[in-house]
Amino acid sequence: MITFQLTQDDLLSTRLAYSAMLELTLSRRLFHIPHKKHNMGRWLEDARQAINNVELPYLDALLSAPGYMPDFITPTPDQPESNIEAAFERLRATDTQVLQANLERMFECPFDSSPPIGIETVQLFRASPRESLECLIQEMRFYWERVLAPQWVQIRAILDGDVLYRARQMAISGREVMLDDLHPAIEYEHDTGRISLYKTRKHAVDMHIDIGGRGLQVVPAVFSASSMHWQVFPEYTPMLIYTPRGVGNLYASVPDPSPALEVLLGGGRASVLESLLTPLSTSELATRLHMTAGAVSQHLSRLKEAGLVEPQRSGRWVYYHLTERGEQFINLFAS
Repeated sequence: MITFQLTQDDLLSTRLAYSAMLELTLSRRLFHIPHKKHNMGRWLEDARQAINNVELPYLDALLSAPGYMPDFITPTPDQPESNIEAAFERLRATDTQVLQANLERMFECPFDSSPPIGIETVQLFRASPRESLECLIQEMRFYWERVLAPQWVQIRAILDGDVLYRARQMAISGREVMLDDLHPAIEYEHDTGRISLYKTRKHAVDMHIDIGGRGLQVVPAVFSASSMHWQVFPEYTPMLIYTPRGVGNLYASVPDPSPALEVLLGGGRASVLESLLTPLSTSELATRLHMTAGAVSQHLSRLKEAGLVEPQRSGRWVYYHLTERGEQFINLFAS
């Protein structure tokens, strides 16, 4: 079992964020995990075809070992980060001492049986960290463009939708309830201020980690593949990574709108209107309908002009819902 000891200040400073870089590293790591241990087999098949078996020795050398991943390739985001080129620049600016400390930490972690693939590449990284870092960034860029960029709109919509849901949960019920709800194996102990992560891996050891007033970032990651990850070493803000709601939407089909509404309004606008039988935000609509937030905003603007929907603010967030006219309009064209 892993436990995090939080102070009251840590709890109050808990924030939500996500990271394109984290999605990149965790998704590539799935290439090295047996299919039976995660639920992303269908995505992995498509990803292998997209990359066409191109070798990525620097990236794979850092990701193939079980357990610890070097923190410098998964820096803690302090806000939602979707610009991968900006992430590469931050990676490039990593202090050389941090690079070397992270690489040394890889060798301190016990291997299950034999050293990970690419051990020679890791040794080269240790000897020439700056040159190796540039090779790593080139591989990451290639992987991103081939594998993740075509799906980033859907991935980001899932992340935005979950961050919105968790933020609303914190505002209404408190951070303790939000933490308790992240994963079945995560438990927040209200009386002690601890977060407990119940692990099932045979080689896992009990650990107690005192956050010590450093704060905590709670980070959804689509490619965490229903597992929990954490980052606690001192170079970065402590981070707890969980699987967001709606990951199935990567492949879920969008329900067809009413044929009559589709003829009158067009498919996209009709889908947005019918989805608002339950109030939703722009990000949640984008997640559900596999649209960009910009496209959803345009549809909402027209529907609002027609008097069919209206926004309502709740704290920082804006939710759209059907007006009485909108409800009557849907009922009129219901098949």
